Amino acid sequence: MAKKVEVNTKQDENKLQMYIGPTIEKVGLNHGAVINGNPKILYEKIIKEIPEIEKMLIPVDENISIKKKNINLTATMENIYYNKIKERLLGGK
Repeated sequence: MAKKVEVNTKQDENKLQMYIGPTIEKVGLNHGAVINGNPKILYEKIIKEIPEIEKMLIPVDENISIKKKNINLTATMENIYYNKIKERLLGGK
C-alpha cells in the first residue's frame, strides 16, 4: 500500500523570508532575521498588534538587496512601513 503524501499548496510558507523592519526586542524579531517557517504563525500576536510587520517580511530572493536599500529611500513602500512600525513601537498610532 502506497503512503499518502500531502502537498503543501501554500508555497510562501515554506520559503525563507527576511524581516527588514526595525528590531522588536519584546518578541525577539531582529532586523535582518531570516525566518524558516511561517512567520505569520511564529509572530502572530505582534502582527495583529502591528500589521505593517507583515509587509516587511520579504522572500529571500534576487530582489532582497533592492528592498533592503529601499528602506532608506523616502516614499518607498519599505521606507513608509519601516517608519510606521518604528513609530508604533515608540508609542505612536
